[in-house]
Amino acid sequence: MRGQDGKRRVVSGDHLIAATGYRSDARRLQFLAPRIVDRLALIGSTPRLSAHFESSVRGLYFVGPVSATSFGPVMRFAFGAVFTSPRIARHLAA
Repeated sequence: MRGQDGKRRVVSGDHLIAATGYRSDARRLQFLAPRIVDRLALIGSTPRLSAHFESSVRGLYFVGPVSATSFGPVMRFAFGAVFTSPRIARHLAA
């Protein structure tokens, strides 16, 4: 790794945590029209989701890191899909 001064540094340890600083923000999703974003009920900057991952805009679902506020940090990882996929599928089939 290189420090801000450009010098090479060696960092060693038993574990690595990649804290990228990624922050979910529904208002920054450019593929959503502003009129849709304005209708979203938010918790901070993320959509408030139902038990089926549906937002306050009927038929609009959110999965992945943006759903972590409503469902917990496991939603930030692919493992969360094991929980998410069947839940949404059952809701859509109903």
